[in-house]
Amino acid sequence: MAIGGAGNLAQTSIAQLVAAIASKRLTGSLALEQDGRRYALWWQSGAIVDAESGNPEDQIGRLLVGKGVVTSQQVGQAIEAMAATPGTTQLQALLRLRALTSEQGRDAAELELTHKALRTFALPNATYKIAVAEHARGQGATLSGRWLLYHGMRAHYGPERMERELYTLKAASVALTHLAKAPGAAAREAAYGES
Repeated sequence: MAIGGAGNLAQTSIAQLVAAIASKRLTGSLALEQDGRRYALWWQSGAIVDAESGNPEDQIGRLLVGKGVVTSQQVGQAIEAMAATPGTTQLQALLRLRALTSEQGRDAAELELTHKALRTFALPNATYKIAVAEHARGQGATLSGRWLLYHGMRAHYGPERMERELYTLKAASVALTHLAKAPGAAAREAAYGES
């Protein structure tokens, strides 16, 4: 599969794109848009190092409140701190407010990256644009393309879409054999009950 350019996930699946980017160990970004919301993945040597999601359900404050790690009040304070200091992320604000320990902050960075990256598999009709270029993105957490493929398809594909996507991957002869499981995945699964 040729990498680069732009298209629509209705013609070229997210699974194809993730597999190709990871297997070619590319550095760059994959920007997506669906229903007026923007999403993105940033890659470094084929590993996902950062992600954005236009879906409010993927914001770290909401995720941590849902898991009982922080309170809604603490998230509100973090949002106020973000407004006062442009460029501050919600996670950075929560850490500065001491709503999270540094260890919880690392776990939260993985949780946020995971949710935002997985969301890309829930966008079957998104438009996409791939840019192969160096960038300064990354929060410290990383995900392997293999991990994202497995969990993205498992979370967001029904039987019909699964069959279509697997056929497309097989037909494209995408090799996934050298992709490793994401570091920290076992810790993420234990800490947040995800598999």
